[in-house]
Amino acid sequence: MRTEIQRTRESRLIPIPALSVTATTSGAAQTLHTLAAHGLQTIDSMHVRNTTGTAATLTFHAIPSGDSIGDANELLPLYNVPANTALRIDGLLGKAFAASTALKVFSGTNGALLVWGTLEQWT
Repeated sequence: MRTEIQRTRESRLIPIPALSVTATTSGAAQTLHTLAAHGLQTIDSMHVRNTTGTAATLTFHAIPSGDSIGDANELLPLYNVPANTALRIDGLLGKAFAASTALKVFSGTNGALLVWGTLEQWT
């Protein structure tokens, strides 16, 4: 006999609008999104698109509340995004993040990359 597993938590998807990455150093990294101060949040999807005819690099950080950007919270260092391509990168970033974590990005090329996605927030 098959039994159904009951879902004990509910979730909702939170869109992260496309950000044109203009920051070119970690010191100027742009905040893509800051996670809510409560509940568990996971990356549902994350995409990057290179809108230029030249390859560009993306660096992605997940910075816990009260911490600062650095090697310890770098999830994706100097990821090469080929010219005129869109890639799904959520599989490279990990899944769950602590409340109030800031997702920050920068690129080796000003204005070449768009980054967007969705988070799933569990209550």
